[in-house]
Amino acid sequence: MLFWKKKRQCKKRYVVLWNALLEVRFPDFQDQMMVTIDHLSKGDAVLNSDRVLLNGRYLIAGNQQPELNMKIFSPEGVFESGIDIRWYRWSVKKSIYEIGIKFINTFEPFPDAALVNAY
Repeated sequence: MLFWKKKRQCKKRYVVLWNALLEVRFPDFQDQMMVTIDHLSKGDAVLNSDRVLLNGRYLIAGNQQPELNMKIFSPEGVFESGIDIRWYRWSVKKSIYEIGIKFINTFEPFPDAALVNAY
């Protein structure tokens, strides 16, 4: 456990403020929701969303996990990747859900230029 935590802390995180479109697909239902990315690394990110419930279904818990795809609108262009939700919590300070995600695709979804220009 300590080794995993130390490894996780070594990732370089960038503070950004980018909009993204989260596409949610259940077997019998699909929808989209706008989210904001506020922390980003090459393998994961932290999203801000006003909800984790979509049409009465949770994005995280439940028998049927939805297929999640995200389109990120950065200054360098639009990047798209499948994602897995790792954790979420309610931020009392921000009055919003913070959602930790991991990018599924094996390619690095963001070129170095996009991360260097992140602010």
